[in-house]
Amino acid sequence: MTAADRNMAKTNTVTRLQRVTSAARTLLSALAGRAVAVRDLEVIERDVAAPIPGARRDPDLIYRPCTTDDETAFRGIGPQWRALSRHFKARLDRGHMCIGCFDEGRGVGYIWIATGTEIDRTLGLHVRPKRDQVYGFDLFVLPDYRGRAVGYWLVRSWLDHARRLGKRRATGIVLSTNRPMLMLTRTAFGFKSVHRMRAVQLAGRFGVVVRGRQEGLT
Repeated sequence: MTAADRNMAKTNTVTRLQRVTSAARTLLSALAGRAVAVRDLEVIERDVAAPIPGARRDPDLIYRPCTTDDETAFRGIGPQWRALSRHFKARLDRGHMCIGCFDEGRGVGYIWIATGTEIDRTLGLHVRPKRDQVYGFDLFVLPDYRGRAVGYWLVRSWLDHARRLGKRRATGIVLSTNRPMLMLTRTAFGFKSVHRMRAVQLAGRFGVVVRGRQEGLT
């Protein structure tokens, strides 16, 4: 081995050590403070073929699938816009569907629907629906529009879409602390909690399920 080869090998070794050190520092930094988030989650599920209850629909609100042109309609939703704007076009490009609720052209609520793999950044998990499942996630309604059955009609749009696709099950993952969402899905639509788990998210980037429990819950 020539001197040049030895120098090159030494440089490559140093570079690899620097990368490992950087990764270790990132992990330690995450473990050291608030970057560690522990969340209790519930997997909820419903048979798509089961009857869907009715509810009054506000005639001033329009529900429809979103396109990339609708991104600007949601810019007035406040802090939630920052998260939505990062993923809006990319999710649509991956084939996911976004059902939006609009009031005179302004986006006031939405729900995302996926049949393929989705990185749920809120929960820090990779979600891979099975062939007979449609995954609903990231439902949001502006505070001023809560109490007008917007959440109901967004969930119903998710179920209607699953029926059109010929899927058997509608599945979602909900924070155990999100009581309004759990109450809506259970009371109005008959979803059941089929699994409980605890996930750890490090630095907002890594999701690790540290405890899971299969349940026959109602």
